[in-house]
Amino acid sequence: MYHPTQFDLFRIPPDDSLRLAGFDYSVPPALIVDRHQVEMPAEISEFEEVLINNIDVAKSESAFVSIAVNGEADSAQGRVFIKVAVDTVTPGTSLRLKCIITEDSVADSMGIYYPRVARAFVPDVQGKEFSIARFDTLYDTLSFSCAGFRPEQLSAVVTVEDANRDRVMQAAQLRRFALKED
Repeated sequence: MYHPTQFDLFRIPPDDSLRLAGFDYSVPPALIVDRHQVEMPAEISEFEEVLINNIDVAKSESAFVSIAVNGEADSAQGRVFIKVAVDTVTPGTSLRLKCIITEDSVADSMGIYYPRVARAFVPDVQGKEFSIARFDTLYDTLSFSCAGFRPEQLSAVVTVEDANRDRVMQAAQLRRFALKED
């Protein structure tokens, strides 16, 4: 929530034009709880009560998904081993498994280094659709080419997403791949 008042501590320093440039002060502040916009009162003195009442009743939907990730890589190929367990499957859910392979740093032709660069989307940027029954577990292995990568600097992020709701249900990070002999 953003309060455009003189007492807003985030406005320090007062000449923070970069931060303030995007705000239209004629529009009342907005509050979004659980992806729903809450109608805010016109009077600033009523903000606190509305905020407290809406936060108290917020009920984020639990995902009931867990992910375990492991992996191995060498200079030719890498594999990500994924275990997805689901306690509940909500009707209308379209599950997608996505994996992003990242490298600690990558230098361009000018020698400038960029940290945590996405190197590959496995199997692709759309992910892999899967279905799973309640209380079942999915085991999957995703393979990718390591050509041009430094295996000792690779990591991965794996997500289970609901494509119908554009929402990440659960995510896990693999900080380092186990290195295989070439």
